[in-house]
Amino acid sequence: MRAHYDGRADVMYVRLDEKAEILDSEEVIPGVIVDFDEDSRIVGVEFIDASMHLTPGTLDRIKRVAQPFRQTQPVT
Repeated sequence: MRAHYDGRADVMYVRLDEKAEILDSEEVIPGVIVDFDEDSRIVGVEFIDASMHLTPGTLDRIKRVAQPFRQTQPVT
């Protein structure tokens, strides 16, 4: 499991299974996007406006272990 947090954008991504291929994503509530593998298992969760979706204690604990986002593709 790996977590990434961008404090400027307040976006957090938690990857639960790094080996699984993401085949589908669904916004389950506004600002919470769940990634699924081929067997419909949850392999990742993205939180847009993370501070609105997570309790302060949870957010702080995850931020302590989270890695910064790395841009892998240029934004156009």
